[in-house]
Amino acid sequence: MMRVLQEMYADGEPVSAADVEYLSPYMTSGIKRFGNYHLDLKRPPEPWVKESQFREAARRARAAAAAVAAEGQRAGQKGAGA
Repeated sequence: MMRVLQEMYADGEPVSAADVEYLSPYMTSGIKRFGNYHLDLKRPPEPWVKESQFREAARRARAAAAAVAAEGQRAGQKGAGA
């Protein structure tokens, strides 16, 4: 699926982030929603992550995560000062 999206993008076809978010090659039935998952955060990212189409989405996700963390710290500081 990734190759097809890359080819569409290279051919000038409009590929919106919303369309990509909707598509998923992963099965969801039978997945343990709150299961035990191992994430190897030290593993280098896959090569497609460096492509311009996904770079902006990754940047926005990191910014959103930082904003949530900062909001949590502010809320914790307010609670400690009360």
